[in-house]
Amino acid sequence: MTGAVPPLILLAGAAALIAVRLLRPGFVYQWLGAVLLALAAWIAALASRAFPPASLAWLNRYIEAPASTRLPFRLDETAWGYALALATLLLATLLTAAAQGGRADLPRPSAPLLAGGLALTALCMFAVQAGDLHTFLLAWAAATLLEGIVWLRQVSTQEEAAQFGLEMGLRLASLLAALAGMLVALPSYNLPAYLTSSPLAAAWLIAAAGLRLGAIPPHSAPTRQIPLPPALGPLLRLATCAPALYLLQQVAAANVSGLTGLLFALIVVAAWRAGWILTGGEDQNAARLAWIPAAGALALAGAFYGLPQAVFAWGTTLLLAGGTFLQHAVRPAWLRPLFWVSAIGLTGLAFTPTWGGAALYAQPGAGPLLLLAAQSLLTLGWLRQSSQPGPAMPIPERWVWALYLAGLALGPLTLFSLPFAVSPASPSGWLGRVTLENLLPGVLVCGLALLIFGLRSLARRRFDAFARGMRSVLGLEWLYRLLPPLLQPLRFTLRLSNRLLESQAGMVWAFLLLVLFLTLISGSLTEAVR
Repeated sequence: MTGAVPPLILLAGAAALIAVRLLRPGFVYQWLGAVLLALAAWIAALASRAFPPASLAWLNRYIEAPASTRLPFRLDETAWGYALALATLLLATLLTAAAQGGRADLPRPSAPLLAGGLALTALCMFAVQAGDLHTFLLAWAAATLLEGIVWLRQVSTQEEAAQFGLEMGLRLASLLAALAGMLVALPSYNLPAYLTSSPLAAAWLIAAAGLRLGAIPPHSAPTRQIPLPPALGPLLRLATCAPALYLLQQVAAANVSGLTGLLFALIVVAAWRAGWILTGGEDQNAARLAWIPAAGALALAGAFYGLPQAVFAWGTTLLLAGGTFLQHAVRPAWLRPLFWVSAIGLTGLAFTPTWGGAALYAQPGAGPLLLLAAQSLLTLGWLRQSSQPGPAMPIPERWVWALYLAGLALGPLTLFSLPFAVSPASPSGWLGRVTLENLLPGVLVCGLALLIFGLRSLARRRFDAFARGMRSVLGLEWLYRLLPPLLQPLRFTLRLSNRLLESQAGMVWAFLLLVLFLTLISGSLTEAVR
C-alpha cells in the first residue's frame, strides 16, 4: 500500500535517530537527518496520490484472524489529504526550526525530540488511514501515549505537572468517548463503515473530537503554560488534531440526523469564545493557541450538519495554516504579505481553501449566522495576531532565511493547492461550481470582519474590554481552576508512569500499555459480535 510508505519511512527514521544517538553521542547532524526523512515522507505522500490502492488489511492477509483483530487501512481522497497535511506540517516545522539557531538561549532540538516528532507524525498518519474504528482508535491511542511522553519531558515544576495532568485527563476522556461511540455503533459494524445512523454514536464521536480540539466544552489548552521546544512546538500541538478531524470527516460522511441542539450550542460557544480570544487577546502565545478551537469548532459544525466538504476544508486549514500561524520564531515586517494572503483563504471566498465551508451557511435556522460571525472573528484575529511584531532574533546566514521562508510558505501553498488536487476538474468545471449561495458567505465574512476592525479602531479600549468580557462569559476557566486539587490521584499516577517510562524498561512498559488497550478493545468487540 503506497499510503503506508510515508509513515514507515518516518518510523524507520525515528528508530535510526535513536540508534545513532546511542552509538554516537557526539553526532550533531540529527536535524539534517530529520529534514531529509521528512522530505522523503512528503514526496512519498505526494506520489501516493498517483498510485491509489484499494485497501490493505494487516494481521489478516496471512493468518486467519477474527474481525476483532483485523487492522484494515485505506487511502481515499480525504485520507490522502490529511496524510499530506501531516507530512507538510512536519517538514514545515523542521524547516522553520533552523531559525532557532540564531538564539543562544534556545537549545537545538535533540535526537530523542526529533525522533518523537517523526514517530508521532507516523502514528497520526496511520490513524487517518484507518479502515475502521477499531484500527483508528488503536493508532490514536498510540499517538496520544507518545504525545504524553514527549510532553512529560518538558514538565519541570509542580504547576506544570498539574496542567499536564489536566490535559492528559482530557486526552483520556476523548479516547473513552471515542470508545463509547464505537461500542454504540457496533450492532451493524462492518468494514469499512465507521458508524450507523445512530445519533448517539455520532454524538459520542463528535464529543471525542471536540474534547481533543478544545471546543467541547469550550476551554483553553492547559498545556499553554508548559514551555515547549520552539523548534517542534507547532507539530506537537497540531499533529494529534488530525485523527480527531478525520473522525469528524467520517461522522459527516454518515450524515446522521437527529443530533441534539445542545451539542451545536456548545460548538457555537466554542467558536465565538476562541474568535474573541484571537481578536482581543493581548498575550500572543495564549491568543494564538485559540486558533485550534476556533478552526476546530467550524469543522465540528460541519460534522453536525453532515457536510464532509466543510469538515475537510476547515480540518486541512487548521493543520496547514496553523503550522504557519503557531510559529513564534521570527516574524519580520516583510513576511506579513504571506499572512495576508493566507487570511484570504480563511474568508470562504470562491476558489479559496475554505470555500467548501460555505455549505455551512446554506442550513436553516439562526445557527449559520452565528457561525458566520465566528468565522469573521477568526479571520480578523488571524490578521491582528500575525501583524504584531515577533521577538527580535538575529539570523546570521542567508540560507537560514531561505529555509525559514520555505517552511512558512509550504503550508499555505499546499493548502491552496489541496482542493484542486483532491477534486481535479477543468477550469470550466470549477467555474461551473460558483453560485450565489456559495459565493455570498465569503463576501459577508469579509464585510463583517472589516466592520469589527472599524469598531475596534474607533474605541480600542472599550473593544478590548468587551472582548475580555465575552471570553469570561463564554469560557469555563473557573471550573478548570477547581479541577487540579481533585486530580491528586491522577497526578500521583502520572508521576509513577513517568518514572517507569524513563527507566531502562520504559519501552517495555509503553508496549505493555498498548497491549492492554488492544485487549480491552478486542474483548469489547468480541462480546458485541457474540
